[in-house]
Amino acid sequence: MKKFYFLIMAMMVSLCASAIDYQLCGGVNGWNTTDASTVFTDQGDGTYKLELAQLTSGFKIKSFESNWNDAYNYGAKSASDKLEPGTAMALTNGSGSQNINLAAPVDNAVLIFNPSEATLLLQGEEGTSEITYVLHGSWNGSATWTDLELFDEDGAYGLPMLCSPLLLISVSRSSKTASRSHGSHQAAQAR
Repeated sequence: MKKFYFLIMAMMVSLCASAIDYQLCGGVNGWNTTDASTVFTDQGDGTYKLELAQLTSGFKIKSFESNWNDAYNYGAKSASDKLEPGTAMALTNGSGSQNINLAAPVDNAVLIFNPSEATLLLQGEEGTSEITYVLHGSWNGSATWTDLELFDEDGAYGLPMLCSPLLLISVSRSSKTASRSHGSHQAAQAR
């Protein structure tokens, strides 16, 4: 009887030791491989679940049981594939897998990962992303680089200048040109 008990305990320990932890790594956590908030929870049915307040593009699902193991490196089959809420994406694993991208940010994201079927289901609401434009540099002769946030005024981005009234930058995405006006003077268009 003791041998039978020992055999059952040994099997349980080996099953527990072979469990794999999966983690989302990407821009959402700075590709941090030790971020506990992006570790999937085993659901006991062969799937793993992760909930995030907001999910953005550019991530993979990994297991770090033995470093960066390509056998557990899951991503999109193509860089142009987009994961959308309510749909499951077929994933591929290995060094050829691409980052998983979204059509738009997703709020209250719930990810269900099935490693045996290599699928990822996304649930949540399409979110909004707020874009902030800044000028990054060394200002007024300082050796320290800082960001100066631009403000949006009807599609023109402005920066209150310390020495002059206003610098406006207008960006046209279709023609890829930018023009700027400084005070009442018009500058030539940059390409």
